[in-house]
Amino acid sequence: MKRISASCGLPPLSAEDFTQVANSAIVIVARKDFAAKGLQDIIAMAKAKPGSVNVAIAGATGEIAVNVFKRQAGIDANNVNYKGGTPAVFAVIAGEAQINLANYSTIAQLVEGGKLIGAIGVSGGTGSQDEGAAKAGAAVVK
Repeated sequence: MKRISASCGLPPLSAEDFTQVANSAIVIVARKDFAAKGLQDIIAMAKAKPGSVNVAIAGATGEIAVNVFKRQAGIDANNVNYKGGTPAVFAVIAGEAQINLANYSTIAQLVEGGKLIGAIGVSGGTGSQDEGAAKAGAAVVK
């Protein structure tokens, strides 16, 4: 895969060329009754039946995050596009999609209220954000 900067005729970019402007936990969430209770379960399910897992996504960031996850996990899952994060999360609650990658701050109340299993996977937040997401998810699974 070509680097974007190289394909545009620009010099290659490195991590030092970017400034972090936000730090937020991204979590994989699922319905409380979803058979998979952890990241490895989702990966095993998707590998056993390629194309059987629907991932609700919203926007370019969601698309990129899901595609990176699928590539790293070596799975085939269906991207289901929604017009915003809220419709994507409610699609999971309604059973239209099995999982969603969401900013924890936007779904925290649903996770803590038991509507979703949170923190099947956590990435990118501060230590306290990751810890809060993981604790809420673990409490729902118990």
